[in-house]
Amino acid sequence: MKRIFFTSVMLLLFALPVFTQVQLPAKEPFVAKKWQEFTQKLLSDLEKGTEYEKLASEVKIEITNEDTLDANSDSSLKTIQIDKGRIGLVTNMAQYVAIVAHEFGHIALDFPLAETYIPATGDSGVPDVSTDYDLLRKNEKAADEFVVEVMERNHYDICDQYEGFEKLLEAKGVLSKKEIGPKNKILWERLLIMNDRCSRKLMFGKSTQN
Repeated sequence: MKRIFFTSVMLLLFALPVFTQVQLPAKEPFVAKKWQEFTQKLLSDLEKGTEYEKLASEVKIEITNEDTLDANSDSSLKTIQIDKGRIGLVTNMAQYVAIVAHEFGHIALDFPLAETYIPATGDSGVPDVSTDYDLLRKNEKAADEFVVEVMERNHYDICDQYEGFEKLLEAKGVLSKKEIGPKNKILWERLLIMNDRCSRKLMFGKSTQN
């Protein structure tokens, strides 16, 4: 009996590291290569055993040293780019998972582009952008739903998707603007949907896809 108890305790001790939460790389000093390698493995782990496992392994991760708050993806090039400034807003693993999963969602779901760049004309030399806001809304909401599926499958709290996104909009000044343009309106709609999902999860123990 004592031997069985001792063996059980030892097995538990050796198993403890398995249950330890994976830690994000250090932000200071910020080493883009470490974040790139970490994010590449994270994406592969998130999609392991799914229909997107092969695609995840083909995606190239680019981490920049820019202080801007952007995270973008290009489905045609299979790339995800995340700025140092965007990473700076992250306070836990789940929030970072939400960013990576959202950008990968754009690649996995292969959305048509909502923004078309118009070459510069005249003396300004500045290109313009034509945006299909209905398509943009559809794309972003679908990517957000993709995040929920990824987070729940990998046992991350979907409320961190809401909290991380709220922090981003606050940092960009979206939440304090009195006049809301079409793009910011979409951001607000997404935030409210995330808040609703989080509230449902806290009340009923599960989220509801919208």
